Amino acid sequence: MNDFTKDPKVQKRRWWTITTIGLYAVMATLDTSIINVALPVISHDLTLSMSKAEWIVSIYLVVICALLLVMGSIGDFVGKVKIYRTGTILFTLGSFLAGFDVNFQLLLIARVIEGVGAAMTMANSMGIISEVFSINERGRALGLFAAFTSIGSIAGPAVGGLILSFLPWGYIFWINVPVGTLAILIGLYSLPNDLTETKIQLDWSGIITMVLSIIFFYITMNLAQQIGFINLPVVSALFATIFLLASLIHFEKNTTTPLIPLSLFSSRSFSVGLISGCINFVIVFFSNIIMPFYLENERGFSAYKAGIILMIFPLVQIVISPLSGILTDKMGPHKLLLSGAFILGLSQIIRAFWGLSVSMVSVALVLVLLGFGNGLFQSPNNTAVMTSINDNKYLGIGGSLYSLARELGMIIGVTLSTTILFNAMSFISKKKVLTYPTGHPAIFMFGFRTSFFIGALLYLLTLCLTVYENLKKEQC
Repeated sequence: MNDFTKDPKVQKRRWWTITTIGLYAVMATLDTSIINVALPVISHDLTLSMSKAEWIVSIYLVVICALLLVMGSIGDFVGKVKIYRTGTILFTLGSFLAGFDVNFQLLLIARVIEGVGAAMTMANSMGIISEVFSINERGRALGLFAAFTSIGSIAGPAVGGLILSFLPWGYIFWINVPVGTLAILIGLYSLPNDLTETKIQLDWSGIITMVLSIIFFYITMNLAQQIGFINLPVVSALFATIFLLASLIHFEKNTTTPLIPLSLFSSRSFSVGLISGCINFVIVFFSNIIMPFYLENERGFSAYKAGIILMIFPLVQIVISPLSGILTDKMGPHKLLLSGAFILGLSQIIRAFWGLSVSMVSVALVLVLLGFGNGLFQSPNNTAVMTSINDNKYLGIGGSLYSLARELGMIIGVTLSTTILFNAMSFISKKKVLTYPTGHPAIFMFGFRTSFFIGALLYLLTLCLTVYENLKKEQC
């Protein structure tokens, strides 16, 4: 048989397949954010400056973003499962090496190995799910996958805080080893053999240009976070990024084996889904970055207690995402997308009006809204993107493009949230502010409210895109 949806053996094990993929989705995305809370401890133990310590985060993100499309494209040709299996082994090995408190060089090498493995798994996860599950169950399966990926992305600071409260920093990596080994063993049983394997001629022009564009994009965001967007080095890096992306489009139009099949973007559902998914993760990271400042500095909670409070968000989402996936199979994605975007926007608007004495009940309710809205939004958006791909041979690259949009959303979210927060505080205090203004809660709250007001405007853009796509669907 050449169709997973008609293979009884594959169908019998399909929920084990999603479990395997989900475990690695949690770990790979968790490693994107969990490391931030451990940087002060790692930099102290390894005697690193903060600028050096930031490379522990940066190198993982850059490797993932640079290789996602490459691994998705290779997976479409040589086999998604083969690339995925290799990625799980590399990621687990990298996590094992990263936990040793030896030196900075070993830690960076380990993070590169982790990043390569994470890129291989992320790039092919949604493609494998879309091949294994029929169109009638795809929403439910992608809803579960959305829950796994979002939990990993969002729960990093909370989980990191809990681990560091009781164990050395190496355990934030070593926690992946038993879970990863278990996932590898389950995968031996649950993951099917690849449908096709073909020899390919790699699009080296596209690969090199893509990798360089990602590197310059990261440089742009990193510099902007430190010195602001209106600055010659930042503007120069931004123009270099735009030039490289334009060159990439030119190369992809003029090759027979493109890294990115541009025909995918002829589908409105695919393009709108990528943009909306990216914006969604930008705003989710507004909350991920700014709320710990609020809870720990403004309200005086310990990192442990703040972590417990912030866990409300992913815990609600883990319940809602699978339910949203089931509803997507029954009623389609568009009404759920509208509802999710509206609730997420509402959670931003409420925080834009918070004062200094808002109750903790209100804080908890907003986090519930955030988890509920994100759960409603992510599952149908995943489904809308993957079902818009008409040719199964592009499922791998389509899934990797969505994963790339998610990762870029996280990077933009970190940069944009801190830029808005500190610029707003600088404006109101009439001097440059680059850290929490101890003893001046009104200044912080002005920056806090400004950040979430802009977040609400971005969700309005997502809502408009979703309404536009829904209207176009109805006209067709």
